[in-house]
Amino acid sequence: MNDTLAELLAPIRKFLHCSTPSAWIEAACQNQALLLADHANCEKKAASTAMNLMYKYTDRPELLKKMSQLAREELLHFQQVVELMQARGVRYEGVSASRYAASLRALSESKGEAQLVDTLLIGAIIEARSCERFAALAPHLDEELAKFYRSLLKS
Repeated sequence: MNDTLAELLAPIRKFLHCSTPSAWIEAACQNQALLLADHANCEKKAASTAMNLMYKYTDRPELLKKMSQLAREELLHFQQVVELMQARGVRYEGVSASRYAASLRALSESKGEAQLVDTLLIGAIIEARSCERFAALAPHLDEELAKFYRSLLKS
């Protein structure tokens, strides 16, 4: 891993406190079609969450601005993943929500300011875990996919 990548990952690893198990990395590498479909769904869900926050918190201009930017970025990533899938002959299909995300959301408050804070924190955890996994996957993937996943670390 080069220094720049290590520098990008240092705060992510500190935030997460633990790494993705190697068994997950191996399983993902063995089923790249599912990996890509799941990735596309995660990007779409992240954009949807950002949009939902924009609808719910219309009285917060700074949040509206940040969530608008995030929604556009996540939709761009969704489009990029779908294009990769098409180029590889992978059919886009819905994938059920992961237990990881569902277990985090189960801990969330359901009302008020705490709900917003929890939603933002859960989004940050999921995004950090995705970045950590992209970096862990990249050395095991073909050059095109590895380059794409490394590029996502910078966003």
